[in-house]
Amino acid sequence: MLRSAASHAVHLLVEAFLGIAGILAIAGCVLVWRLAQGPIDITTLVQRAQHLLPADAARLSVGTAALAWEGFHDPDSTLDIRFTDLRVKDAAGVPVAQFPAGRLTFAAAP
Repeated sequence: MLRSAASHAVHLLVEAFLGIAGILAIAGCVLVWRLAQGPIDITTLVQRAQHLLPADAARLSVGTAALAWEGFHDPDSTLDIRFTDLRVKDAAGVPVAQFPAGRLTFAAAP
């Protein structure tokens, strides 16, 4: 009886793991498909993340931000966060730097 209960628990854990892996694989495929259509606007997400910085740290403000990938058009392409109007201020509110446009690139290690 004990062996049967243990094997049933292992079976349930394997099913749960495979179910989660399947959902993540489908979500990844949908994300890749959506990125192939064009950049995804993530300005709201970036603005919310700015509040996670410590209060005594530099402050960032971003005009727009987008997640982009040109993978189907350019096989050597990487995942990018493209931004416009990035401004950096110190803790006192004094402007330190301003960038009209730029991108943060995520590349796989060689």
